[in-house]
Amino acid sequence: MVLNSHEEYELITFIRDYLAQYPLSEIRDIYKLLYQSFHGAEHNISDREITEERLLTEWYDLETGERDSNSRISEPINIKNLTPILFRVHLAPARAQALDPRVILYEFLRAADEFPVVCQSANRDLDLLFRDAWHDFGNAIGTGEIKFKNQEFLDLTYIVESSGWSVMHHSDAYREAYNPHYRLSLVRL
Repeated sequence: MVLNSHEEYELITFIRDYLAQYPLSEIRDIYKLLYQSFHGAEHNISDREITEERLLTEWYDLETGERDSNSRISEPINIKNLTPILFRVHLAPARAQALDPRVILYEFLRAADEFPVVCQSANRDLDLLFRDAWHDFGNAIGTGEIKFKNQEFLDLTYIVESSGWSVMHHSDAYREAYNPHYRLSLVRL
């Protein structure tokens, strides 16, 4: 086991807090959250011009309302004492509060470039920690600390192990309930 008991506690607390804020999350949404927390944004960028085009298209297609004007722009997704500082920057509140989308793009690209360097300097294999955290999450399901069905965990684990632990999209239920449009950043915007 790679995580110590304090790190396991922080992991489970992080997931519980997330589920309290996003109660309609499904198990794959927790996988995505943990994947991002341990891997950052690098997997999202293959071509910087396409990345910019996608962000700007998404930005201008978003409908914003009064709720977005009062919502927080940045949400931390780092696990205390376990993963580097990282934020989800929500596009709808950012647009409603007149943040320049190029600032978000800049920070997103910077996070993709710098997150692996931050992790390497910590001298810990975050990919190994991610898989260990995933299994500790499964143990918490098995003991009833977190309320998901154990079979759902086992089924998703089989899928992600077979695919080489790749990133996945949010569940349909999560997308319908929370309409997630965000980018990752190393700084709170």
